[in-house]
Amino acid sequence: MSCSYPPLCRVLLFILTFAPIAFSQVSFLPVVTYQSEANGGWAVVSVDLNSDGVLDLAVTEGSALIGVLLGNGDGTFKSPVSYSTNGIIPTDIVAADVNSDGKPDVIVSGIVFGSSTNAGAVAVFLGKGDGSFQSPVIYDSGGPYTYSLATADFNSDGKLDIVVADCSPVTGSSCGLFGILLGNGDGTFQPVVTHDSGGVGAWALTVADLNADHKPDLVIADLCTSSFCPDSSDGVVAVLLGNGDGTFKSPVTYDSLGRPLVPAVADVNGDGKPDILVANGQGGRGLAVLLGNGDGTFQAAVTYNVGKKFASSLAIADFNNDGKPDVAVSDCGSGQFTCETIGSVSVLLGKGDGTFKRPAIFNSGGQTSVGVAVGDFNRDGWVDIAVANCGISACNGTQVGVTGVLLNNTGVATKTSLTSSLNPSVEGQAVVFTAAVTSNSGPPPNGEVVTFYNGSSKLGTGMLNAGFATLLISTLPPGTSSITATYPGDSSLVASTSTVLRQVVNPTSKLPTVTTLASSLTPSVYGQAVSLIANVTNRGGPTPTGKINFSWSGGSIGTAMLNANGAATLTRSNLNAGTFPIVATYLGDGSNLNSQSAILSQVVSPATSKATITSAPNPSSAGQAVTFTAKITSPTVTPTGPVTFTAGNTILGTVQLNKGTATLTTSSLPIGSTVVKVKYSGNSNIKGSSASITEVVQ
Repeated sequence: MSCSYPPLCRVLLFILTFAPIAFSQVSFLPVVTYQSEANGGWAVVSVDLNSDGVLDLAVTEGSALIGVLLGNGDGTFKSPVSYSTNGIIPTDIVAADVNSDGKPDVIVSGIVFGSSTNAGAVAVFLGKGDGSFQSPVIYDSGGPYTYSLATADFNSDGKLDIVVADCSPVTGSSCGLFGILLGNGDGTFQPVVTHDSGGVGAWALTVADLNADHKPDLVIADLCTSSFCPDSSDGVVAVLLGNGDGTFKSPVTYDSLGRPLVPAVADVNGDGKPDILVANGQGGRGLAVLLGNGDGTFQAAVTYNVGKKFASSLAIADFNNDGKPDVAVSDCGSGQFTCETIGSVSVLLGKGDGTFKRPAIFNSGGQTSVGVAVGDFNRDGWVDIAVANCGISACNGTQVGVTGVLLNNTGVATKTSLTSSLNPSVEGQAVVFTAAVTSNSGPPPNGEVVTFYNGSSKLGTGMLNAGFATLLISTLPPGTSSITATYPGDSSLVASTSTVLRQVVNPTSKLPTVTTLASSLTPSVYGQAVSLIANVTNRGGPTPTGKINFSWSGGSIGTAMLNANGAATLTRSNLNAGTFPIVATYLGDGSNLNSQSAILSQVVSPATSKATITSAPNPSSAGQAVTFTAKITSPTVTPTGPVTFTAGNTILGTVQLNKGTATLTTSSLPIGSTVVKVKYSGNSNIKGSSASITEVVQ
């Protein structure tokens, strides 16, 4: 078998088992792919490179190139723009502001292949702030094969430094180094200083404060424990606690129960202590979890099936918005001598206690998925996934690197539709746009905001009530406007945008009008008469005439005709308790344009009730029938519904009110004094009440 990059191909052979497919409560849209200029696709990072508030992607493309894919904000990306690494075959990529100018820079680790020896290197691309970069500055990494890097302030001088994993096992010696390049604060770095990683084949690393001393520590994945790194051997995870001066304590190693490739750190069991997660090079043990003790030490590893033959990288995020960390693992799909035609990414949902559910598996968009990054690429509040797919010659001859983007659609899907109160309308005429947001689980919660746009220009916002949001506007220009409404989604509902509504606005000589709305009583009480008063005015023309429609998001309340003064009144006493966003819409006449009032929030409070109870006879004799009479009154309405009579914990009976009165007769009361209670539970419009009486039985 031929291989363009022997170090990668050697690692791709490390597999043990094949994992069955399982599913969890997480889903993604079909992958969308972006082709690189060269083979590669080892690593990907998500970051806003041009300060537009949208996440972009930077990927390693192989063949001495990196690629930048600027995001469009809707989950799609522009075609990759490539930058030369000056001869370095890139293996890992990170983003950080290493010169403190407020613009993200990109740092790449890699290998310079030679005829007899190879050299690891680091390339620093200083960012211009617009998504483009200066030519790279190259630094020696201190080892022959450099596959991973990270940034942190290791010597506490306020300047970012670089750490690299320097040696893979293919060197034929027990090489397990990592190197530190201290930063000067201006984007340049001091010569590398190397240290022992604690194992053989320092492949990848991550940085975190593992013992809460506010000093960055290291977790390094060492592929082996002895030189030459046979395929059957397991490696170790090395923990090196930082001293805060750029040096580290001696490594302490842990068995990951597999071939550790990429480590990550997160609190996965909610105890406030960092834990270590490792992508192992075996699918059956593809995810290892080492729970932290909080002092820089860790418990024994527990492994999980990741779903395919080869776990190559991982990223941690909350993919189903339940507040518990989940894990995305790229499944390289490499067999011992062959490669599968489709790479994948497995998502294991966290249970919040440090354990994980079985994986859900998704197509990564390429042949051999390696690097994985996460972020909200379409700004809908759900975490998406980007996968760097590496095409190597051994895999069916492909030479093309592919970046796959999987947009999260785990939440309940919503649909936003948009209607216009008048289309076509006339210049200066008030138009009400109504957005209706629906889902299989019902409308979104009241109070969530819908944004209305004309093309890409924001017109305004409306607050949802019972699934409806409205926007009143009278400033649309003559011509055709392209109106859309966007619901942003929430923790359980997916964002959605309406189809484009073409609003036609014709020129006019009619007078624009202004409609105002007032209430005679707000808040009112259920059962009280409330008068809604609308007034319509113009600028010096004939007094508006015609009809006013009073409505709220749930439908029409009624109509009324304007009087000679341009006023109309509608009186209602049947509004249920609650808040009604009422608007008054003037329908226009021959000289005046239509218009709509601002929303009036009519608050209707529940009515109060008062209960009384009497009994006859009282006192009574043992076995004698006693009649209890309950009366429920309210200041504004006559209460209806059931009342319940009880004696202590015993229910005597439930009776429906008749004109506010209910009676119950019983002869089973015990001898002595018994407290008999009547309870009216009320309803959404009338508050409950109760009363009691002591019945004496002789």
